[in-house]
Amino acid sequence: MADISKAIYTFLAADSNITAQVSTRIYRDRLPQGATMPAIVYTLVSGTVEHHMENAADLANDTYQIDVWASSRSSANSVGELVRLRLDGYYGAFGDEQVGSVTLQTTQHINEEPIDDSDTWLNRYVADYSIWYVSAVPSR
Repeated sequence: MADISKAIYTFLAADSNITAQVSTRIYRDRLPQGATMPAIVYTLVSGTVEHHMENAADLANDTYQIDVWASSRSSANSVGELVRLRLDGYYGAFGDEQVGSVTLQTTQHINEEPIDDSDTWLNRYVADYSIWYVSAVPSR
C-alpha cells in the first residue's frame, strides 16, 4: 500500500534549500509545542480511489494541507515558496512511491494569536496540494 505521508517527508527533506531553512522540522499532522521556527506540518485532508466497472483502479488522489509556521510573514512565505517549487508540477519517483502529478490547489496566509502569555504571533502559510499516485488494488 502506498504511504504518501512518509513519501512527503522524504521528498521535502531531500531538498537542501528546504532543509537549510527548517532542518528536520517537518512534522506530520501537528506542530509540537515549543517547536523551533520555521517548521513544516503536513496533514491529509481527503483521499479518493479511482474505480472502473469491475474494481478499484490502481490510481488514487489525496489532498494534503502543508502548513509553514514561522515567526514572520516573510519567513513563512519564503519557506512556502520553497515547498511550492519542490512540489508543484512534480511527477515521478516520490520517496518509495510513484506519483503521476502534484498540483497546488489553494494558498492562504493566517496570523495565529499567541496562546501563551507572550506577544509573539505566529505566521502560517497554508497550501493544499493534490497528489495523484499509484495505489494497490484490493484483491477480489
